[in-house]
Amino acid sequence: FVFMFKKGIKVGGRNTLGGKDAKRVRHELAKEFPTVNERILSSLFSGRDGSELLRVSEPQKSSIILQGGTPTVIEVDGRYAPTLYSLWKEPELNLDPLILPSPLSVFLLKGANLMLPGLKETEQDFQSGQIRSICVKGNDAPFAVGLVEISR
Repeated sequence: FVFMFKKGIKVGGRNTLGGKDAKRVRHELAKEFPTVNERILSSLFSGRDGSELLRVSEPQKSSIILQGGTPTVIEVDGRYAPTLYSLWKEPELNLDPLILPSPLSVFLLKGANLMLPGLKETEQDFQSGQIRSICVKGNDAPFAVGLVEISR
C-alpha cells in the first residue's frame, strides 16, 4: 500500500456506497482489526451520508471508500485497511505502528519499499500478512500504511 499512488491513478468507476455494502466493509474491517470498536468504524463511513466507492483500475486494481470526498478506507486484493486520513482522524485506530529511524522516511516517501535492514534498530516483532502503519521515532503520526511480507 505504501507507494500505490505515487504515479497517479486511473478511476474505473464511482458509485454511492449503499447500506449493505457499508455493512459488509465494516464487517471486513472488524475482522481484520478486531480491537476497533463500532463507533470508530461508523465514523469512517456509514453508507447513508455521502459515502462513495471509487474503483481504481491502474496502477493496481483496488477500491477506495470516500467519506465527504476524503479517502477513509482502501481495499487491495480483498484486504481492507484505513487510510492515513483515517488514522489521523481516529488515533484509537492504531495499527500497531512500526517505529522507524527518521532518515528512512525520506526513502519510503519517495516510493522505496521498506526492507528488513531498515528495521534492524527496532525490537518490534511483526508477522507476515499484518497490515501496519509506519511512524518515525518521536512522532506518533503515521506517514504510511503497508502490508508486512515477512515475519520476525
